[in-house]
Amino acid sequence: MTWFTAPASAPTPSGDVDAPPFHEVRVVIATRCATCHSAYPDALPVAPNNVMFDTPDQIKTLAERIYQRAVVAKTMPMANQTGMPDEERELLGQWYLAGAPLE
Repeated sequence: MTWFTAPASAPTPSGDVDAPPFHEVRVVIATRCATCHSAYPDALPVAPNNVMFDTPDQIKTLAERIYQRAVVAKTMPMANQTGMPDEERELLGQWYLAGAPLE
């Protein structure tokens, strides 16, 4: 039963895709994700699973997880409470597939 619910393995970032500017990615993360996933979340007393996106390094470290949950499975934001449109999901996917650069 586990393999039915396990996320598909993410493609390996190749760098063959043009990366959107990181500042655009960071705006999406701040607007759609950090309301819950930060050291001081707006919506909850603590960040779920201690996942936080306050710094570029935290975002980079969790790039594959962001890709899996927000782009592939579309399970984040939870019940799409922050209203993430498909265009922002595509932006995050393109950034991840480009190697998740911070520049």
